[in-house]
Amino acid sequence: MDSFELHSSIEIAHEIGRRAKALRKATKMTQKEFAEFSGIPFGTYMRFEQSGEISFQNFIIIMQRLGRIEELESILLPRKAIKW
Repeated sequence: MDSFELHSSIEIAHEIGRRAKALRKATKMTQKEFAEFSGIPFGTYMRFEQSGEISFQNFIIIMQRLGRIEELESILLPRKAIKW
C-alpha cells in the first residue's frame, strides 16, 4: 500500500494492523507477550493485528511500546499554506 489517499478506512485500518504485526514480530514477542507488555487485553491486541480495530488510546500505547510514538506528533498539525 503506497498511499492511503485512495483507500477506504477499513483498508487503511487493516494495513496499520499488518504493519503493527510486522513490527511486533521484529521484537520477537508473541501477540500475548506484547499485549501483556503493553497492558492491553490479549483479545483486543489480537483483533487489532487482524482488523486494525482498536481504541485510539490503545493505539497510542502500542505506538509507545513499539518505539514509534514520534510518528503521531505530526497528526492534525496545521499544514503550511499551499500557494498555487
